Amino acid sequence: FVHYVSRQGADLSGRLQKRVDELLACWSALTSVAGGRFTESVNCSSCILLGHSFGAGTILRAAAEEPFRNRTRLVILDPWMSPVLDTLKILPTPTLAILTGSMLWEPNASDLVHVLSAISAERDPAFLTEVVDAHHQDISDVPFFLHVPMALLSACSQLKSGSSIWRTYSELMLRFLSFEQASKASKTQALTSVPGARVHAWHEWIRDVGHKTQECGSRF
Repeated sequence: FVHYVSRQGADLSGRLQKRVDELLACWSALTSVAGGRFTESVNCSSCILLGHSFGAGTILRAAAEEPFRNRTRLVILDPWMSPVLDTLKILPTPTLAILTGSMLWEPNASDLVHVLSAISAERDPAFLTEVVDAHHQDISDVPFFLHVPMALLSACSQLKSGSSIWRTYSELMLRFLSFEQASKASKTQALTSVPGARVHAWHEWIRDVGHKTQECGSRF
């Protein structure tokens, strides 16, 4: 069981850890689904963690926990980095970051690039992509709770149809998850050719390439 705390009783980092605890509890509960027959019928030796906004921060932190350590790939959508930095455990992890322009503000973009620098590896590089003309709320769960005002906001701000935005998201994710032993250049080209997407050369955003981030909270 996961014991909850009130919003007033926990800071952002504490709330994030609760999300991680929920994810771990869900994974542990898989063995009891259908009397254990579910885990017997699927391959649980590896997994894919996907999260949006605060959820993206959740999976970044969860990736270093058992049972996800060294056995997962991450797809982080518009990650909110501030709550993650102080307690993030850095492990090389294949990662695809998909952002909208609304989340490339400072210092969020700087924090993300420093984390990508720490988790990227030569064999499994981290990628930073952007869905052009998309907004954070385009894939948010907030409209389910504030349907009318968010529907109006989205209608006023959306520059592309929902179907075209989702095609770009889905194609980026499918290509990333299908990567095998291809070179980094081939992987980059596969992502670059997705319509409506932009691949950022995030390594060039780091001024001092010789000093990769030792502390996730540092700025450049």
